[in-house]
Amino acid sequence: CYDKAEALLKEKSAKRQGLRGLSVYSLVDFFLYTDNLDKAVELARMQEVVSDQLTAIGSAVVASDPETAMDFYFRAAVNTAREGNNRAYDDAVDTLRELGNILGKENQAMFHKRVNSLREVKTLTRKPNFMKALNKEFPQT
Repeated sequence: CYDKAEALLKEKSAKRQGLRGLSVYSLVDFFLYTDNLDKAVELARMQEVVSDQLTAIGSAVVASDPETAMDFYFRAAVNTAREGNNRAYDDAVDTLRELGNILGKENQAMFHKRVNSLREVKTLTRKPNFMKALNKEFPQT
């Protein structure tokens, strides 16, 4: 049953060129629902998926693969911040705060290094309200 469902979702995804994203989202949700995290990670690395899916994958793999979790959380935060409004900026910072809270102490230095790297992303530096929210939550060290 699982294999049939996966095959059907992949087939739909391949056939729908214009609406492919909708099927990709469904396929990622399917992999998350069935605890097939390797396939969810693989698909999310190759395709654009929504921020909620990125954080769901990240939280599912944080214990076993904190670097992948950071990749997905940071990708979700950047995608959210690019929406360009104050609510999105707050949501992006909340996403980073959530990640900081679930990462182990041994990963905090890398986390803060990645937060600092956001301060150099041109598309984000042009968003002063995002930079203000980021700096308030994560003062530069």
